[in-house]
Amino acid sequence: MDGYGEFHWNDNSKYIGMYVKDKKEGFGIFYWPKNEKIYAGYWKNGKQNGPGTLFTKNGTKYYHWENEKIIKKYKFLWMLQKMEDIPQKHLRFFKMDYNEISNYIDMV
Repeated sequence: MDGYGEFHWNDNSKYIGMYVKDKKEGFGIFYWPKNEKIYAGYWKNGKQNGPGTLFTKNGTKYYHWENEKIIKKYKFLWMLQKMEDIPQKHLRFFKMDYNEISNYIDMV
């Protein structure tokens, strides 16, 4: 698979995001069973790689990953979203917490 896709496992974990040659690549969100943890961030060759946010019921943690290993921890990480109705040089900043992203899961 290349491009956007979704995969669901028998244990109810799932991945929604980008793929290259059947591996997670680019931005994607991985949901553990029962949404006990959620990782939203970047992947390379099927592994967490680059900036990412780990959401749990106990809090939100922001990391930089390389080859699925935590390289650096941040106090916060802002995600950027291009606003479609204004020039591309303008960006909107937003921060999500566990409740916001778990509510989004219910809509997916």
